[in-house]
Amino acid sequence: MSNWKQDFQTTINSYVFECVLPGSKEVIKFKPVDVATMRKLLIYESSNDFDTVEFVLDDLIKNSVLEPATLNIDDMYIYDRLYLLFQIRMKSKGESIQSNYSCPKCKNQSIHAVALSDFPFNEYKEPKNFVIPALQDVSLELCHMKRSHQKEAAAKLKEDKDLSENQRQYLSMLYTMAAAISAYIGKDFKDNTLTLDDKLFILDRLPDSVLTNIKNWHEDNRFGYDVVFEYKCPHCKHSEKREFDFEATI
Repeated sequence: MSNWKQDFQTTINSYVFECVLPGSKEVIKFKPVDVATMRKLLIYESSNDFDTVEFVLDDLIKNSVLEPATLNIDDMYIYDRLYLLFQIRMKSKGESIQSNYSCPKCKNQSIHAVALSDFPFNEYKEPKNFVIPALQDVSLELCHMKRSHQKEAAAKLKEDKDLSENQRQYLSMLYTMAAAISAYIGKDFKDNTLTLDDKLFILDRLPDSVLTNIKNWHEDNRFGYDVVFEYKCPHCKHSEKREFDFEATI
């Protein structure tokens, strides 16, 4: 009798894909998301909590990546992580995505189709400088945002109660940027042991122009997929830029 299970497993094991992360240049080997993994993740389907959804995506990566076996998701650049999620999604469900959108102008609903391969892609370029001047004799050393910075910011955000959605979005951005400050540089010293509270203490007391410069540094040094696309309403022709909701496509 044919050992069909062994043959089947051999066939499944041959479906291995490879990609190179644009930032770290790490070679990743992964398998598509299987039904068993999706079944485990379905228990979080109704969650609207950003932090919970991000942990679900971490689990998806852990269940898909084969090599390196020691991949540290916390140490991944957020743009490398997004790139990897795109690759896993394309090999698991295909490149084409259809999503329902509600037009803010005419309120009509429509289905918008987008291909993941159509998103603009920015190659990684080493920043010219990782240091941002803050005040006379004071500078801040920055680093690319990592998954660990997101998690640190999310934990801090849970300390803030009764926030509006706008406040929550602003603080999430602020805390993540603060977490990605790698060092405080004084006149003749450098401190790279700052806690997140230390970093927020510094940012709270600096001119707003410094925060703008930090935001610009991160924006100028983005790499990987640009997840903003143009949505056009087929009913009233209203057009606007929207950020791609990756979580909704899993």
